[in-house]
Parts: sequence; structure tokens; C-alpha cells
Amino acid sequence: MIISILLSWPQYFKYIGLLLIVYYAIISYLYYRKQVLEIFTRSGMSANGTQRNKLKTTINDQAQTTHDLSEVHELMYNLQQSISNAQAMKLVKEELMMSLQITIKDFPTLFTSPYRQSINQFLRAEVQEKCAVFFDDQELNSLWAEANNIQDNK
Repeated sequence: MIISILLSWPQYFKYIGLLLIVYYAIISYLYYRKQVLEIFTRSGMSANGTQRNKLKTTINDQAQTTHDLSEVHELMYNLQQSISNAQAMKLVKEELMMSLQITIKDFPTLFTSPYRQSINQFLRAEVQEKCAVFFDDQELNSLWAEANNIQDNK
């Protein structure tokens, strides 16, 4: 006796879809069971707390970076103004260094900043272009050190 089952196309796709969902669920469980069990065994509070702490840390890091960059831009602008003034007054190298130290001392957070090398490159290029004075690494380091001493004596 042959039983004939008649299925319409929508019924056929529904049964195939259900079979595929069950198939992929089994395969996913077999391959990713450790990760799935970790997700279900974690408490919701600790996971949310950890995510919240990571988010706060990321936001604080971004805020600090933004603050640092705004200070760097402000310092570079002030240095540019000092160099332009030195150019107009035709200051000698020692007077120029004093002027730059006075400008740098107002930015103590940048004394140990990772942006210091970039600031030094900017300084070197601006001073050489506008004042025809060359600063080597030792002179730039002493510039920062003296600015730090001026800051400490405040």
C-alpha cells in the first residue's frame, strides 16, 4: 500500500526550514558548546558590570586623549606665536630658547607626553624656517628640562 502525501510548496519550504534550523542548532552546539555554556553560566549582573567598566574605561581614555590633543594644539599655537614674535624681534638663539621655555612651562602635562617628539619636530622645523636657527635633540631636551624647572619654581 502506497501512501501518497501531497505537500504544497509553502508547506515544503516550512518543513525544510525547520529541519535546517534544527540541523544548524545541533552543529552549532557541537562546535561551540563551551562558548554557549559560558554565556548561560555567567550571571547577567557581572557581565553587564564588566561591560559597563570596559565602556567607562574606553570613554575615559578617549576623553584623556582628546584633552591631551587639545593641549598639544594649544601649545603648538602658542609656540608658533612665540616664534613669530622672536622672528619679528630678531632674537638670538638663547633669547629664543628662554621665550620657548616660558611658553612650554604653562603645559606641565605635556612634559612626559607621548606627543613630545612630535612637538619637538614641529619646533625644530618652525624655528629653522622662521628664525634660521637649528636646535639639536640635546638643546630641545634642555628646553623641556628648563621649562620644567621654571614650572617647579612657581
